[in-house]
Amino acid sequence: MWIICRPTSGRAIRRNYSAKGSSGPNSEPLPESSSCIRLSEWDCGLLGHVLAIAAGKSYVEVIEDELLIALGMHDTVIPLTEEQEERYSVGYESNESTREVPYYEYGILAGGGAHRSTMPDLALFLQAQLDSSKDNSNPVNENVRSELHRIRWASEDGQTRIALGWFAALLEGIGTLLIHRGRTPGHGAVVGLIPEKRAGVIVLANRGGRETNVMMADFAEELLLQTISDME
Repeated sequence: MWIICRPTSGRAIRRNYSAKGSSGPNSEPLPESSSCIRLSEWDCGLLGHVLAIAAGKSYVEVIEDELLIALGMHDTVIPLTEEQEERYSVGYESNESTREVPYYEYGILAGGGAHRSTMPDLALFLQAQLDSSKDNSNPVNENVRSELHRIRWASEDGQTRIALGWFAALLEGIGTLLIHRGRTPGHGAVVGLIPEKRAGVIVLANRGGRETNVMMADFAEELLLQTISDME
């Protein structure tokens, strides 16, 4: 979830929530500017928890029923099976570190990014994003895709554009690059696509750190554009 704000006091109030409610305010300074935009996994997690309550199910069940089962993404889970535990890639702090990092647990804020997945499963997700058929058995159908891919916000200079869950960049003569990167301590992932070219890219790593994740995103974009160029 993206928070777009126009601060009046220079400070934002964030509250820490558990399943029982607020545990008190936690103030964080905002940049000295007339506006700001931030990606908030915390708020995505809270939204996921609220949706699960509304559905009368656990968050795991909601995502399975609404998306994963229909797409055949059986290796995308939050709690790992014993067999998946054996295949789980040990995470490391960063490219420069050999320190192993334990599982990152989200608790009730699982909507912030708790699911663990594999390259084949994410390829199914990408395929659903690029599906041009009218088959409504795909939960990411034409109507859903149009909402997901539509630009919701753009900076004044047009350099930063945001769709629903995607950063967006207009590439002249190519199309719209939609890309999302995420990380937890020890792991990182990047998924990107250009719908007009029906092409996508996935990069996964068992290395944490912001710098590593930015490098992954740069590599993913370069790989995707080079692949499109080679195809043409």
